[in-house]
Amino acid sequence: MRNVKAFDRRLRRLEQPFKQAVESEKSIDLQRRIESARVRCNLPPRSTECGPERCSRVTGLEMIAALQAGRDRLAREVKAKLKGTPEND
Repeated sequence: MRNVKAFDRRLRRLEQPFKQAVESEKSIDLQRRIESARVRCNLPPRSTECGPERCSRVTGLEMIAALQAGRDRLAREVKAKLKGTPEND
């Protein structure tokens, strides 16, 4: 029985980062304010590609690939900046 409880605890800890967060009143209010600012500034509506619907379908491997792509892009940008500086020529 002890092993089952320990396994359950470990499994919950592993699943926790992937569960959707419960929206608070503060976050809902913030989303409303952002949307009204978009309307006032005449900006296009928020893309649903990055919205909660998309995020709920993202698997762990897709997340890892997206994070790695961002890291690679940042490394290229830093490398390009360092190449362009006079001290490092």
